[in-house]
Amino acid sequence: DYRKRVVDNITDTSVKSFWVDEFAKYGERYMQEAGAAIQNKVGQFVSNPLVRNIIGQPKSTFDIRRVMDDGKIIIINLSKGRVGETNANLLGSMIITKIYLAAMSRADTPDIKLQKMPAFYLYVDEFQSFANESFADILSEARKYKLNLTLAHQYIEQMSDEVRAAVFGNVGTMVVFRVGAYDAEILEKEFSPQFTMEDMVNLGFTQVYLKLMIDGVTSPPFSASTLPPIQKPDKSYRDEIIEHSRKVFARPRTIVEEEIRIWHQPMSAPRTDRTDQKRPAVRNAEFREAPVRREEQRPREEQRPREEQRPIEAPRENRQPEIKSEPRRDPNADIAKAHERAERDKIMRDALKPENDGTVSLRELKDKVAHSTPQATPKQDAKKPSEKNLSGLREALASVVKNNPTPEKKTEPPKQVSQAAPRKDQQKTLHDEVPEDVLKKILNVEK
Repeated sequence: DYRKRVVDNITDTSVKSFWVDEFAKYGERYMQEAGAAIQNKVGQFVSNPLVRNIIGQPKSTFDIRRVMDDGKIIIINLSKGRVGETNANLLGSMIITKIYLAAMSRADTPDIKLQKMPAFYLYVDEFQSFANESFADILSEARKYKLNLTLAHQYIEQMSDEVRAAVFGNVGTMVVFRVGAYDAEILEKEFSPQFTMEDMVNLGFTQVYLKLMIDGVTSPPFSASTLPPIQKPDKSYRDEIIEHSRKVFARPRTIVEEEIRIWHQPMSAPRTDRTDQKRPAVRNAEFREAPVRREEQRPREEQRPREEQRPIEAPRENRQPEIKSEPRRDPNADIAKAHERAERDKIMRDALKPENDGTVSLRELKDKVAHSTPQATPKQDAKKPSEKNLSGLREALASVVKNNPTPEKKTEPPKQVSQAAPRKDQQKTLHDEVPEDVLKKILNVEK
């Protein structure tokens, strides 16, 4: 367990007791909840490959204390466009804290030697992005260890109340360019009575108001103009300096990424040889040969009996699509329906032919049949029409014929019916009547 190995190397008694006595009693769920916030912040911090390669190395190649004592220059580019705003702020805060701890480590140096050491100047642009509680300690305590700060920012509201109080309470030299009305109202207390709020709001380009601290004594405020930009030299050694710095302090990226990859690999348990060395070699040989003998005695037909009996199926790509057949219809039922339909059509054709004999109204016949026809019953035999329906129809027709006696025959000769279809005005004068003889002949009705 990695945590156990780290705890074993802890020398502080209180810290070690927390991990051994208190943290060991936490449940798994509580440990996940407690570490979720830290994992969230750290996970976002190391998601950037550039930042991960910086902090992912077990040992830093930069010794901040040595840089301060030897008077070297270190430039750190924390552009938000390269590493992101969150990563830039967090990485900058860590570097400032690292410098502060290196300055505090000078406490082991005698005062006589400390006075001879060079001062280290820390310039922080847009320091409100890195301002935290350690800034108050740096401003109040780091000065005696020769750590001097130069802070630059845009307006006062960017600082928190605690950092603002530490800045105005410990800063000796203050330089003010043109500011807004709110900042001018606060800074007027620092520069009055020489300069008022209106003067700070109306400052021109390159004009400043400042007050200096000389030998621990603050000078009266005065105005000044900044120096013009320094001209670039004819020859630049920028590339040579960067190349030399990389050779001395940097490490190849491939090596660093490989170390990080190995670090993230899961820890595997060491392999153990389970072979019993004390067991005689003869018994080991018998143990290895035993399964071979059982396989030789096993018949081949019994190895896969189920798979041999299984029918061979064609691959799914070559299978023919299954056609679902509908239930087969009975041809006898269709013949019976066609026969009934033909009988009805014949009755209608015969009814349209005029006769001299007595006739019965087709409309009355339809009404009688509709009222006297019994309800449909399940088909008993599809080969022939139902006798029950025919008998009912015959009885209905017989009652109609009985109620309407046969009229006398007319002496007028029958009218000739033209084969051509009658016109619309003629179709209205025709009566829908069926001759009585025709009905008797079809239905075999006796008087």
